[in-house]
Amino acid sequence: MNAVGTGPASPHSVIVRTKGPLTSAPNDFKVTSRSEYSPAKRTTAIQLTWMPPHLGPHDSDLLGYKVFCQRPASPAEEIATLDPDTHELDASFLLETYSACTCSFYVCGINALGTGPQSNTSTLTILKP
Repeated sequence: MNAVGTGPASPHSVIVRTKGPLTSAPNDFKVTSRSEYSPAKRTTAIQLTWMPPHLGPHDSDLLGYKVFCQRPASPAEEIATLDPDTHELDASFLLETYSACTCSFYVCGINALGTGPQSNTSTLTILKP
């Protein structure tokens, strides 16, 4: 279209589909804890594991994961950003920061367009000796 008018129509059009945001969440998200006792001290480990999300044909490439923790009466906070090949996190560092509480955890995939849907939520009660 120009000042003279509308030109002829093109013979056909081509649909172009761009890559979009993540449409599925990481799968099988689990939080486990393990306590080990020795005469000198007690140690506790917190392990988070998950499987990668299914990437559809129109999802942009997975760039990594964000792991979140939510304590009662507080908004969820990001506790780690990990690369796309990582499917577990040793979250024992939380024991130094958080007092006794019940925490809910979840993980989200991230790509160039932002954070995708969150995984299932898993809850763990952290007890201080």
